[in-house]
Amino acid sequence: MRFFTLALCFSLFKVTFSAVIKTRTDKVVTINVVNAQLTPNGFERSTVVADGQFPGPAITALKGQTLQVTVNNKLVGP
Repeated sequence: MRFFTLALCFSLFKVTFSAVIKTRTDKVVTINVVNAQLTPNGFERSTVVADGQFPGPAITALKGQTLQVTVNNKLVGP
């Protein structure tokens, strides 16, 4: 019985540890900054948005993860 319990604990540790290793890879995020006509306060106006969203998308990462963020400037006009 002890051997079975020990083997079960070891296999669970191995699965958990391998899952943590696989999730700690680099994360690549690309954001396109563009012009858009929005009504954030009830009045339509020209705005600058990230990926067509206001507010822009959240960037989430795990502790120890390396982020690579690319921002593409697709603004037009002055």
